[in-house]
Order: sequence, then C-alpha cells, then structure tokens
Amino acid sequence: YKLQSVADTPKVLVHLRKDSSVRVLTIHGHQDEVVSVQNAFHFDEEIANHSLHVIKQANHNFNGIKYLDEMVEQIVTFYNSVYNET
Repeated sequence: YKLQSVADTPKVLVHLRKDSSVRVLTIHGHQDEVVSVQNAFHFDEEIANHSLHVIKQANHNFNGIKYLDEMVEQIVTFYNSVYNET
C-alpha cells in the first residue's frame, strides 16, 4: 500500500493490521517537536509486525547527522532480521 499523504495514515494502519507479512521499522526522535513520539508508540501498538527504535535526544531531523550511525545500525539490523528469516 502506497502512502500518498499524511491523510492516508488511517488507511495504511488498517492495511498493516490485516497484513502481518509486512514488516515495518520506525525510527523516531524522542525530542521531535513536529511529529510527536506518541505517534510512533501508537504505530507500535497498532501494526502487527512493527519494530520501533526511539532515539532519546534526537529531534525531527535527528539533529543533522549526529545520530546517523545509530540510525544506519538500526536499519541494517532490521534488514538482516527480515531477509535472514528464510
């Protein structure tokens, strides 16, 4: 399912609740003032096959590249967990 806009978020959640074969990773900054970290926690509760990683000191832009290594590590770990399950 392709997200066209933020307004489609409820539709995406309905789709992801039904399709547990879809794996989702969310990386969110705890100090994000644009999109509340509560949204990430909500996704974590609503999406069946969801992995959440919150970076405690990161803002909406993850403070530039300050947390780049942590983000890449989480993405690689998630990718490996998805593609090494076969």
